[in-house]
Amino acid sequence: MMRFLRTRNKRVEVHLWPSPPAQDWLATSTTLRALALRWDRYEASDLDEHVNEHDDMFDRADGDLATYRHVGRSALQIITEAMVASGRTDFEDVLDLPCGGGRVTRHLRPFFPESNLFVADIDKVKESAVAEQFKATPFAFPTDYMSHPSQSFDLIFSGSLLTHFDIEMFRRALDYFVAALKPKGIAVLTLHGRGMASHSLEPTALARLLENKDAFLKHFKTLKRRPSLNIDPETAIKRDFVEAGFGYFAMPSWTETYKQSYGGSYSSPAWIMGEIQSRADCAILGYKEMSYGQSQDALLLQRI
Repeated sequence: MMRFLRTRNKRVEVHLWPSPPAQDWLATSTTLRALALRWDRYEASDLDEHVNEHDDMFDRADGDLATYRHVGRSALQIITEAMVASGRTDFEDVLDLPCGGGRVTRHLRPFFPESNLFVADIDKVKESAVAEQFKATPFAFPTDYMSHPSQSFDLIFSGSLLTHFDIEMFRRALDYFVAALKPKGIAVLTLHGRGMASHSLEPTALARLLENKDAFLKHFKTLKRRPSLNIDPETAIKRDFVEAGFGYFAMPSWTETYKQSYGGSYSSPAWIMGEIQSRADCAILGYKEMSYGQSQDALLLQRI
């Protein structure tokens, strides 16, 4: 159903859906009990703590396995809150994209032992290692997010992916994830919000980003045709993010590795809500700031 609201200067299109049935206290209580049992089973399981050699999310210099484990576990906490909000207690098909070296996958496997677990990553060496270690199925996806997904899922977790895309790629990936959900399926997508933007402007963090900018300039001085990419993190955050709600700067090594613009993006809660409110295919279950690894925001969506 669609309704149009007229403001002083323009007509605004508003999508309306039939009101869902109220979730009474008994249904909520049943959901909470089921999730408590799931957590009990997970806590009692033997978590596979082997970090494969391809996992670059684990800092081998300090060997801090506790921090590494905490980030992966935080994904389960966010997913659980999405399950409470939706009333869902189980999923048939679960996708972890990007799976990286398995930081989150190792927690998804014991938390959803009955589910069909799928993993995907632009780095096929990592994807293959994670699929083998955690008995998951590799999932083929378009790295430019231009084509329709070949399969649909009940749960999609995407940790630290949209955080690297420019605005066009960001929107295409968002479209892709929603299209890849089954009806009532849930997507948990992590983002760089205002907390990460503030952190990136701290002196030590900003110095690292500016080193990246200098490296990019030196690299592209040698090229006859220079790509028109924003490489300035200060402009991306202080101007674009603050004024428009979305900022992006390219990273040299990643852009060269993945053969497409790849770097750091920042999206405000207001900006991402604006992106979702114009859609008629998904509903917002929640938005949690600095909840994934205590640094990234999490957007919780459900397919209508």
